[in-house]
Amino acid sequence: MHARALAGFDARCAETTDVGGVGIALGVILTAATAALGIPQAHKLLRLRSSVGISVGTLCLTIMFASFGMGATIVVKWPQVTSCASGLGGCLRHLLDATQQLASALTWLTLLALTVSLPPNNTRRHRLVAAGACFTTVALWTGAVSISNAMPCQPGALRYARVLGWASAASASVQYLPQLRETCKLGDAGSLSFMTYAIQGLGAAAVAVNQIVVLHDPWMVWLPNVVSGATQLVVLGTSIYFFLRRMRGAALSATRPAPPSPPPGDAPDLQFGLGGDMRTSGTSLKGFGTEPLLGES
Repeated sequence: MHARALAGFDARCAETTDVGGVGIALGVILTAATAALGIPQAHKLLRLRSSVGISVGTLCLTIMFASFGMGATIVVKWPQVTSCASGLGGCLRHLLDATQQLASALTWLTLLALTVSLPPNNTRRHRLVAAGACFTTVALWTGAVSISNAMPCQPGALRYARVLGWASAASASVQYLPQLRETCKLGDAGSLSFMTYAIQGLGAAAVAVNQIVVLHDPWMVWLPNVVSGATQLVVLGTSIYFFLRRMRGAALSATRPAPPSPPPGDAPDLQFGLGGDMRTSGTSLKGFGTEPLLGES
């Protein structure tokens, strides 16, 4: 499907065309890669048992980006969606972009749920925000199905798709700014997965190149992906910098020589009595009026 229609800037119902073997293979690979994208991040969260350094705001905006796009796709591909009633085999090949968006939304919803279940993001406020993101996603998709069922491919439904397209572009433009702020505020990578951000950033860059060079889309279509990909790579670079700085500090601390110990006999053999007062073994500290320990003569 043409990216302009998907983004909602030129919303119109998509025609059913022969995808071809290459298109099907590419769609399946993208869907599988999108679903696997969250595995490194989920693994790191579970390994550290902490969500420190993870921005709940970025996760919610990423979910909204995928949800807005999925809602617009439901509207503009409603004829293909309804054809699934006669069998999934014939319709899924024309909805591979929708399956990729669905995989993206579910992946980030899973990561959001995992993040707000671990400290320090397991607060009531963060869990309410996560619940709000889930509710909004369901409401958007329900609205897309309802309006498409009532007026398929009519101006009202296409206007809804256009609004979702603009909202999706707006989300993509700012979705990683909260994470950049969180990383700089913490001064460390925390629980952030380098692999997830590297793959995500390079993927966004590849999509932008395809939109600019191959599809010749207008700037309003490719600019959000450019901003999103660039911000992701800035977050990745900043996180790696803080990580290397911490590793360098730890290495310097490990190689720094320990202070020399005082020679034997230079200091009294100090002990602690039952009351926590410091005393010498068999002697009293001059000027402090201490007595010999109990049992000593």
